[in-house]
Amino acid sequence: MSEPDISVIVVNYNAGPMLAACLAATRRNRAVMQRIVVDNASSDDSITQMENLDDGIRPLLIRNDRNKGFSRAVNTALQRARGRAVLILNPDCIV
Repeated sequence: MSEPDISVIVVNYNAGPMLAACLAATRRNRAVMQRIVVDNASSDDSITQMENLDDGIRPLLIRNDRNKGFSRAVNTALQRARGRAVLILNPDCIV
């Protein structure tokens, strides 16, 4: 498998439907990408909404057992990122 152009990292904590909208917006880009979502023990249905998003690219989901904070979540995702570039994106952003 070839290296993705970009790894998109999204840290989620109770972002609700914003997470699915953010991920859907990244799909519109034609670049070869890897999407990584780190969930900081959300108690809402944002992960279920993300899993129901049928856009052909299933994000790598890392589930933390507690809210470990933004920086630690990003560092966890960076260990799994394979892209030549990395975009750290908040779930309330639409690209």
